[in-house]
Amino acid sequence: MNSINSKSRTCFILLAAVSLISTGCFTPRPVAWNLSVTKATPASIDVDIVGVQPSDEAQLTSMKVSDWWASPPRDLTRRGYKDMMLTSNFQTGDKWVVSKDDPIWHKWFGLGVREIMVIADLPQVHEDSPRRKFLLLTSGDWMNPVNQTIEIRVQGDRVWVVTAQREKK
Repeated sequence: MNSINSKSRTCFILLAAVSLISTGCFTPRPVAWNLSVTKATPASIDVDIVGVQPSDEAQLTSMKVSDWWASPPRDLTRRGYKDMMLTSNFQTGDKWVVSKDDPIWHKWFGLGVREIMVIADLPQVHEDSPRRKFLLLTSGDWMNPVNQTIEIRVQGDRVWVVTAQREKK
């Protein structure tokens, strides 16, 4: 009789574990992507890609983009993230590629980064939302990215994510 109770208990524990995993307790791991940022404006612009830790998400989401790019010198918030970001100054070039093999991914994931912020200094745009995008990094967030690449286009009026994202549930 103890054998039956023991088997029942084991079965119950296994079913409970599977149930927890399938109902959302399992958090998908972030994935390194190739990031392709294309400049689609004749203006010279700066673009930052910032690894966002969960503890910094609220601050970065509520921050005014103009404060990020404030000068001189650049805003203290931006300088505080210098170890968590990559920067490109598009003077004449029109494409910037960050490889999925870039060491920054290892650093970001080691610090718990699950999303990135792409933020552009577009002096003619005064609204925050078109100049900044937050991108989740799990594979389930993207629909068939070609060559594991997330395509981003920086236009004169906004940052546009070209690669299709899955709808949030």
